[in-house]
Amino acid sequence: MKRPSPALWLGAASLAVAAVMWAFGWGWTWVPLLFFIALCIVAPFKPQWGLFFPAISHGPRAGHNVVLTFDDGPDPETTPALLDLLDTEGVKACFFVIGEKARQNPDLVQRILERGHEIGNHSGTHDPLLMLRTGKRLAREIDACQEVLGDLGVKPLCFRPPAGIVNPKLGPLLAQRGMTCVLFSLRPADFGNRRIRGLAKRVLSRVRPGDIMLLHDRRPAMPYTKDEWLDETRRIIRGLRERGLVPVTLSAMFGIQVMETVRRQE
Repeated sequence: MKRPSPALWLGAASLAVAAVMWAFGWGWTWVPLLFFIALCIVAPFKPQWGLFFPAISHGPRAGHNVVLTFDDGPDPETTPALLDLLDTEGVKACFFVIGEKARQNPDLVQRILERGHEIGNHSGTHDPLLMLRTGKRLAREIDACQEVLGDLGVKPLCFRPPAGIVNPKLGPLLAQRGMTCVLFSLRPADFGNRRIRGLAKRVLSRVRPGDIMLLHDRRPAMPYTKDEWLDETRRIIRGLRERGLVPVTLSAMFGIQVMETVRRQE
């Protein structure tokens, strides 16, 4: 039997407290209900709370492992250079790809896989307002990315919502598809590679064992260049090692299957 979500328990508890307060003639009966409403408004932006459904946001803190994840690709200008850098540094990562970009760059998806990295679903179009859409629209976005990647020989079992925002509809949709929501615990505010300068410093000043780091492999926005971005990424990797931290894959960190290989459509 499926266990009720924490949101359901909290909602029921808020109603019960309000009912008791009303029965005893106490004022401020609206306070517990207002608290619950406020919590539900904030929770989509704090998915690590797990209010609506469980999600992965970080690994064990008592260790040395961290995970590098790159969102919003693949990009023909930046992804190949990143793959070369990761090879040089001997690091594996997880790429949360956008379906329409994967469709446009199928060779890059294959190169990510051939280099031994993992791939996750980052929706079909990366609509930043996706969590305000209908459940049907959300399902289409998940399935569109799955379809593109399935044609390319891989079936992701992990999903990362655009902007890391969730809603109550997402958990059941992922459960129906046998997928897990993977978030992050370290967001260095690169704003999708629109803020490159100081990226390594922001990461390395905050990183802790168990962190899932949110980075991007989309091309940097002006005035930044690809070389600046690569240099910051190289500094991150080398700085992690200097701190005794070891970049590993999501599957190694959590002991889960991040993706499945399927027969590629020719």
